[in-house]
Amino acid sequence: MFIYVSGPYQAASTEGIAANVQDANCIAMAITQKGHIPFIPHTMMAGWEGNGFVSRERILDICLKWVDKCDALYFIETSDGAEKERIAARQRGIPIYRNLDDVPEVVDVAPPPGSDSPQTGFSMPSLLPESVIQCYLTEYQECMDSYRHTYATIWQAGSVCAVIAAGLITIVGKTAGGGIPWWVQVSVPALILVWWWCIYRPMNHYAEMRSDRLGVIESILNCALPRLEMRHFSDYNAERKGRFSVRLMLRRLWWLRVSYGVTFLCLLLVVVEVLLVIKHHHVLFSVMKKLFIVNQ
Repeated sequence: MFIYVSGPYQAASTEGIAANVQDANCIAMAITQKGHIPFIPHTMMAGWEGNGFVSRERILDICLKWVDKCDALYFIETSDGAEKERIAARQRGIPIYRNLDDVPEVVDVAPPPGSDSPQTGFSMPSLLPESVIQCYLTEYQECMDSYRHTYATIWQAGSVCAVIAAGLITIVGKTAGGGIPWWVQVSVPALILVWWWCIYRPMNHYAEMRSDRLGVIESILNCALPRLEMRHFSDYNAERKGRFSVRLMLRRLWWLRVSYGVTFLCLLLVVVEVLLVIKHHHVLFSVMKKLFIVNQ
């Protein structure tokens, strides 16, 4: 198959662009090892946009035309251009791969130069210099630490909010003779919702970005070191981003992801909060009116 390698090219620095090109090259070499023919726009059109003669729109138009010519697309990670390429591939109905293990091997692959017998899916000892592999391993460790610390921060902040909410109910409930005042009823769900909207959602999105990058690094290292077989984040990302189906939906209902559970519970809290505001709206309006008069 002709496989289009799609992924980010632009970056904030020349080093970042070089890293993106290196990522695409590694994926392309792994695709070649499987017996396919990769197309790498990162190398073919490197520097075109910076010379002032070719616009970004023209470059993207060329890329989309190449997507139309290819039999499949390998999606490294998202960017504005890569997302448009992915959509174009999906509209054509061609396979979209996110994991090198999903790319099928061609039965008959040409043997390496000097070999007397044909081989299938031959492996090279290493496709990258040792120093480059070490850089990827260091980045993998840093991303892993960031991923772990992000979720540790999320749950620590959630625990603090839950303790404050429980303490508020307990202390005010005792001082109020067992009843819970209206302002506590409204404040407690609001506190949890603030954690969900301002801390959990943005930090969970950041952690998923780290997860995507970890999956890319795993693919690159597996390409450079064929017997490494690092697949934790690659498999997790493939499951997380799997195309919707009844089977996938039933599987996720059985093995419920934490993010689904948190979102479901917080949406219930939104309903509870709305009902409480409706129930105590006359008191809330009265307080707001008094505050407005004081400020005047």
